[in-house]
Amino acid sequence: MVRLLLLGDLHLSTTGPPIPPAVPDLETLDVDAVVSIGDVIDDNADHADGPEAGARYERRGRAFFERLNGLGVPVLAVPGNHDPIACTRRLADGLANVDVLHRADQDDAWAGTATVEGVRFVGWGCEQFDLTPAFAYDEYPGIVADLETAASPRRAATRTATAVESVVSRFLDGRLDAEAAAAELGVEPGRRSTCADELEALADEFEELREQLDGGSAPTVLLAHESPFHVAFDYHHAADDTAGQLHRGSIPIKMAIAAAAPDVVCCGHMHRRGRDVVETTGGHADVYNPGSPGASIVEIDETGALRVVD
Repeated sequence: MVRLLLLGDLHLSTTGPPIPPAVPDLETLDVDAVVSIGDVIDDNADHADGPEAGARYERRGRAFFERLNGLGVPVLAVPGNHDPIACTRRLADGLANVDVLHRADQDDAWAGTATVEGVRFVGWGCEQFDLTPAFAYDEYPGIVADLETAASPRRAATRTATAVESVVSRFLDGRLDAEAAAAELGVEPGRRSTCADELEALADEFEELREQLDGGSAPTVLLAHESPFHVAFDYHHAADDTAGQLHRGSIPIKMAIAAAAPDVVCCGHMHRRGRDVVETTGGHADVYNPGSPGASIVEIDETGALRVVD
């Protein structure tokens, strides 16, 4: 069994406390590892309004990672969109216990993975602040119903998400080509080529993550900054109007989970604490978002079962 401190979307500011009250006392912490699923800080040197502002954010983030490094246990850090890969690498540079997990690369096929107490962790984070989805389905009126006139916006959004998943699934397994998938989704003829290009980009991301998740018999945990699509909590915190009823999670992440069957998924970005399951080729994956500021003690046993302790 591995016992973890799971951190998500802390969004440390330059004026707030250096460690959020939600984080348990680090001096008495009893865990095998610390996992951060991104957005430790609220801005970074490449995005903030001016170099000094960015430097202040990164000093705050660096100090936090130094505290975690001093715990003497592995610290697995996945970049978020507020602290994308270049930023997270700066925050962790030279810290012996901190591994930045984000995708594989050409030189090291295992760069995005780590193993702690027999459990394999796969990291999938962000490379820039602008978190534009591979397939922005809600930008196509033919796909999304007019929620303002729907009798139940939530049910209409659920029907839309179900239809999108069905069509994308058939596209990914070869039963539809991209143009046919766009047509079946209801995209108007003049925009089908653009939609098809987005679907091809989605397929590339899906395939890369699916391959990275395939890794043998050890219990596998996906650490993703984004939440998967069409789960109980993938409603973005910044959209509380009618459009906020739409599911905003990552479609390629959801499809890769279904295809590759990790045991557990720890995710963030939505700022909504929640838990759900995703049906997979191996049964189901347990999906957990600790919220924002998120800090949970979780345990994963030798069978891959997740227990949220606190």
